[in-house]
Order: sequence, then C-alpha cells, then structure tokens
Amino acid sequence: MNHWAFWGGTIVVLVTLWEAFETMILPRAIMRPGRVTHVFYRSTHWLKRAVVRRTPGRKLRETILAVYGPLSLLILVGLWATLIIVGFGLIHHGLGTHFKETGEPLTLGNLIYFSGSTFFTLGYGDLTPQGTVARGLAVLEAGLGFGMLAAVMGYLPVLYQAFSNREASILRLANRCGGKIDGVGLIVRYARNGNYEGLATTLEDFESWISELLETTVSYPMIAFYRSQREDRSWIGGLTAVLDATTIIQLPAATPWPPRLVDQAELTFSMAHRAVQALARALHQRPDITQRRDFDIEALTARLARSGIELGENAEDRFHDLTRRYEPEVACLADFLTLDLPPWPIKESSGGKP
Repeated sequence: MNHWAFWGGTIVVLVTLWEAFETMILPRAIMRPGRVTHVFYRSTHWLKRAVVRRTPGRKLRETILAVYGPLSLLILVGLWATLIIVGFGLIHHGLGTHFKETGEPLTLGNLIYFSGSTFFTLGYGDLTPQGTVARGLAVLEAGLGFGMLAAVMGYLPVLYQAFSNREASILRLANRCGGKIDGVGLIVRYARNGNYEGLATTLEDFESWISELLETTVSYPMIAFYRSQREDRSWIGGLTAVLDATTIIQLPAATPWPPRLVDQAELTFSMAHRAVQALARALHQRPDITQRRDFDIEALTARLARSGIELGENAEDRFHDLTRRYEPEVACLADFLTLDLPPWPIKESSGGKP
C-alpha cells in the first residue's frame, strides 16, 4: 500500500467535496485565501485583466468581461470534477487496486482513466475492479458524480435568479434617475416636483435591495463578476449612486429636508456603507484612502440649486466627511471589476459638465 498516494488522494477528494458543498449548498463567504475557489478566481481574474488590457476596441473588451463570469463558473465546476477524479485515482493507486482484466495493479494514468469513467458513469466495462473496497470506492465515486450534477443543476437557477433580481433593481434605479444611474439625478428627479415622500420611499426600497445584494454577493462571490447588459448600469454603480444620493440628503440645506427623508437617508447610507465594506473584504480588495472620484462642490451646488435645493453652511465639510467613508471602497471595487462609477458634477473647465 502506498500511504502517500492514498492519503494524498483522500485529502484532495475531501477538500474538493467540502468546497463544492460550501459553495453550492451551504451559502457563506467562500473566497478565503488558500481555498481552491479563491486561488482559481484570483489567477483567472489576473489573466482576464491582462487579456483585456491588450484587446483593442471597447466593445470587444466588454464582451470578454461579460463572458468571464459565466465561463469561470463552468470552468470551476470542471476543476472540481477533475480534482475528484484525480483524487480517487490516487486512492486506487495507494490501495493497489486490482482489475479483473489484468489481475495486476495498473499505472496511475489507467487508474485515473477508470476514475473518470466511473465519475461520469460511462460504464465502458473495459476495467472491472476486484475486491470489496475497490468496488465500494467505484460505487461511491459514481454517486458523487450524480450528486455533483444534481447540485450544479440546482445551483445555477439560484445564481441566475439572484442575478436577475439584481439587474431588475438596477433598471428601476436607472429609470428613477432619469435613464442614467446618477445619485444627484435621483434627487433632482424628485425635487423638481417636491415629492420628497416619494424619494424617502425609493430610498427605503433600495435599502432592501442593498441588503439583498450584500447577502447574495457575499454568499455567491462569483456573481460579482456577472456584468450588466450595459456597462454604465452596474451593481457597483447603482450602490454608489445610492450612497451619493443619501450623502447629499445628509448635507445641511437652507430649507431643511423633511425629517422622514433624512431618517431614511441615514438608514440607507448606513446599510450601503456596510455593504461596500463587506464586499471589499469578501473580494479581498484593500481600499486606498487616496482613491476618490473627481468632484467640484461648486458644480454640485449649482446643479442642486437649479432644482430648488440650496445647500447650507458647512455643507462642504460634511460632504467630505461622508464621502471619505465610502469612496475608497467603491473605487477599489470598480477598479477590480473594471467598471465605471457614476461621476460627481464637475466644472466644464475641468473636463466635465456641471
């Protein structure tokens, strides 16, 4: 008996099964350093970014980025299957499994071939294991093959339902911003008619959406790589727009904001702030406190004033205090996922529109 091969194969099988179980059946944060899933996404994401940098044409680059999410999941499942097959091959090799056709132990390559045909239940019959242990291992591996297939079939609908719910909420947010995701635009949309009660209700709805986004993305980190149909409508862009809108509502104004609106803005801001921090940790991103979007407080003030919103004293200090809490996180997430963030208003002389 080859103890190294036996125990090595056993460890490979058990670790792979636990990771597949933890990912598809036991929703929890699974992108931990050293795990197969973390190593896989870290290496393939690095390769994807390298390819995208060298790809000419924005449309082609966006296509590559869009394909990466679903394709990476299929490759990950294939990697799990490969590890289990190799693991069982090592176990058979360690046990010195005999086969009826030869009566002698086979090479490791032949044992891995037998393991693969058993896992996928091909049943060619060219190799038949002898002995109770060898036959029991074959039956166990065949059962695991069926079980993994069933788990994948049950997992994909859950993942795509979470993706569908996320995208539907992003579309609703874009509609309420006037067609383009923009936190300032969301406030302007409601302020023009003085419908601050409607704005408070909208922020309450998106507080629920953010909590769902946090739960699903932490439980299924690979969904973060699933891109929206339009690159200017992403989940990180939507999350940032909500943070921007709730930041503005917490600024002092010449005409005080309605109390219910301020209370809801504080609750939604708190939830969104926690979400970006948790998502940065889940995806192993370290925010750089120097990272933030370009902004101009005068351009922001002017845009709000055109909708009848006059900011009060110390608004700029309060603005800096609130935005520094989340700008580094959203910036690092956007850079990691190659996504754009909704811009703050800036002066035309600075290269933007007020």
